[in-house]
Amino acid sequence: MAAGVTPKEFVDGAAAEIKRIWDLMNTSYDKFIRTTDQDHEAQVQKIFKKLYDQGDIYKGYYEGLYCTPCESFLQNPSWRTASALTAAAR
Repeated sequence: MAAGVTPKEFVDGAAAEIKRIWDLMNTSYDKFIRTTDQDHEAQVQKIFKKLYDQGDIYKGYYEGLYCTPCESFLQNPSWRTASALTAAAR
């Protein structure tokens, strides 16, 4: 709470400012969607449930080489150096 407000209060203010700016530019939209909107939350839950039900989301454990700049596990140890160097150069 560095700004003296809760995270929700902070993003509420940011969203209001974004909406105000869009309105100043006469930007049209059917609905200004917030990730905290009930209908948005319901749709996201539906999507994640489908992914879970079809086995795409599961608890598991993975051990291997991880390239932090690539944000991915490396399948072949020989790729480690080339992949990491390429990602670090970006």
